Amino acid sequence: MKQLKYMALALAVGASSVLTGCSEDFENPADTAADNADIDSQTRTKMASEERELKEELKKLQDKDPSVKDMYYSYNDKGEKQVNVVREVKDEKTGESKMAETVIPMMAGMMLGQMMANNMMMTAMMMSNSGGYNNTRYYSQSEQRKRRNTAVAGYATGTRNSVSRSFVSSRPSSAFSTRSTGALSGGSSARAGGYSAGG
Repeated sequence: MKQLKYMALALAVGASSVLTGCSEDFENPADTAADNADIDSQTRTKMASEERELKEELKKLQDKDPSVKDMYYSYNDKGEKQVNVVREVKDEKTGESKMAETVIPMMAGMMLGQMMANNMMMTAMMMSNSGGYNNTRYYSQSEQRKRRNTAVAGYATGTRNSVSRSFVSSRPSSAFSTRSTGALSGGSSARAGGYSAGG
């Protein structure tokens, strides 16, 4: 699937970015490669779990509103996790189909299933339809597809970065952690803050 393709790209880019500019500090490249493999594995596991969650909740949402066609995660400009819900609607003037994409912030500490169980998703969408929730935009199918591809690719990269930071925090004695502290914290704050969202 496309999300898996973007995830693979993010893993490759993420691994190379860690090595770039820091390779001279690595005494044992084999240890670093092993750590990167662990990070990649954790990222794949996390994203596969989220994809299953999205599919399950999309089915529940479609049972309530058949116009819903897609649901995916993304990060906003502040690095905050959000869920994008895409519906197919008819343009009242032209009769043509267009895609209405509603962006709903994820509540801190709340899973997607919990939001669904509390009808928070449907409430946000109904508010959007009535003009009370200003996070819906309308696109042609091709425009929306491009937006989705870009968002999913960015989310994959951000997820790997988040996993990398957790890895450094949980394994301070690892080769990756001891040699990457500067790259992931004060030594290169711009790189560390480029995607500050947690998964």
